[in-house]
Amino acid sequence: MTNVTVFFQLCFGLLILACVVLLCYLRSTSYYVSNGSQTWHPITRINFINIWLRKLTLVANIDSFFYFLALFPVYLAIGPWTLGYVIDNDIAVFFSWGTVFLDGRFLPGALTYTYGFFYLMLYHGPMILVLSHELDRRLHPKIVRSKKATGLRWVYISLFVLPLFILQASTVHSMALSYGVISGLGPFVLWPLLVCVWLFFVASKTIPENRIRRAGAMWLNPKFKRRASASYFEDQKLDLTREA
Repeated sequence: MTNVTVFFQLCFGLLILACVVLLCYLRSTSYYVSNGSQTWHPITRINFINIWLRKLTLVANIDSFFYFLALFPVYLAIGPWTLGYVIDNDIAVFFSWGTVFLDGRFLPGALTYTYGFFYLMLYHGPMILVLSHELDRRLHPKIVRSKKATGLRWVYISLFVLPLFILQASTVHSMALSYGVISGLGPFVLWPLLVCVWLFFVASKTIPENRIRRAGAMWLNPKFKRRASASYFEDQKLDLTREA
């Protein structure tokens, strides 16, 4: 059991590190490039990677997306996940590193790292990809309005996005059944569902397109277009002076 706990603890920590480092790297890269740096760039020789780096750059440079997607995993490592009824109806607060009872007792974490690992792997990580794709999609209005794109979008939402929300909703339900209704309202359980539904709506409908263009301005740099094997926003021309 100890070896399994250590394994999931390590995986949990690595996933947190991956979320934070990747988004912070893309955010800092955009800053340095916008200030004239010629050495900081995320471009690779693989088109597929460049496409997703460009999409992830969008969520990294829009504050409402960045702060949740990059900092919430850090919160999971140090902050309370939720509270609920455990042994003999005693109320306890759950952390990744253990369970603290209100009477002062402490129970070291065993399965909590496993829960955290699967949350990051099956929900938080995929939601980063979904939200970055939604923001990128908004920058191609002609393609978005086509009938073919509309049909594919419904398939994509039905097969990929909705199952993510259903998965997290089932976690809320199971936690409420296991540890009481109050446990289903905690930061680890209900908050990610509500915040991600809201962010998905914002990315799909409400955020202004010029705000998304500003977030991806690094990829509109002519030097980036020449260096990247996959050109970005070929039909988009960014005029920050005019839009400002």
